[in-house]
Amino acid sequence: MVSLIMALAVQATTVAPDVGPPRDWSALAPLPFVNQPDYAAGLSAFVEDEVKAGHCVPPKRVDGLSQIDISLAVLVVPGGSVKRIVPQAIDCPTVEQYSAGLILKMSRDNIKASPATDTWYRTSMTYTWGK
Repeated sequence: MVSLIMALAVQATTVAPDVGPPRDWSALAPLPFVNQPDYAAGLSAFVEDEVKAGHCVPPKRVDGLSQIDISLAVLVVPGGSVKRIVPQAIDCPTVEQYSAGLILKMSRDNIKASPATDTWYRTSMTYTWGK
């Protein structure tokens, strides 16, 4: 499953390389999901493994748990499909691409908006693990 998600992420981030999100992502509207995706705890296992392998900067600690947050800009085209996903740089390329793949999968047939033109939105994910 991780390899499928990674392949989808690469596909999503390589389409239309000439189009990029605005510099200020906070000005973007939230990605309008029809049904808010369930960010299952199991999604953090890959991120935890990447941190343990030394592929990522150490996570922050929140209430005794390890946590990594990532923001993503998502380009939605007329018809409501995702054309491109740009993950925030968090010094962990594998988690950046993993997150893009997850958002691509969670967005499939799950976007409310059908903009008249290509439109950028923002979303974020938080991975939490440990004790």
